[in-house]
Amino acid sequence: GSMEAVCYLTELNVRGRDTAWRIRQAIETAQSALYVFDQLKSKKESTRRPLRKIVFSVASRRELPLAEQARREAQKIAEGVKLAKDLANLPGNICTPSYLAEQAKNMCTLHENLSCKVLLENHLDKQGLNALLAVSKGSNESPRFIVLEYQG
Repeated sequence: GSMEAVCYLTELNVRGRDTAWRIRQAIETAQSALYVFDQLKSKKESTRRPLRKIVFSVASRRELPLAEQARREAQKIAEGVKLAKDLANLPGNICTPSYLAEQAKNMCTLHENLSCKVLLENHLDKQGLNALLAVSKGSNESPRFIVLEYQG
């Protein structure tokens, strides 16, 4: 029922790991623990008092810039993990090859360092991806091979 929390675990020394690593791990773990897939539920459970804020403590003020950078990175990683989990939890009649290709294209419009190439059935045949083509023969929808490239 707490709406705010403070985590001091990020101040504990972990051999070979810096503050940034501890912050990233704490944020990614918290996001994973709070993950819920309810997109397809008609009655979504609402938490009476949802957790709105977690403060992660650092040992000294000079670590704040490093911790802030780690927070930004961890939030982006957690968003990516959430998207992957959401896609994995969707049933096959929704998360089709064309749906996945659209999601990949949408990601590329949001992130300038990301490019997307979607290979259709005729390209797959030319590339010799026969195993993928054989699997897709049992489907009403044609296959897609999605190539995402990060240029960062």
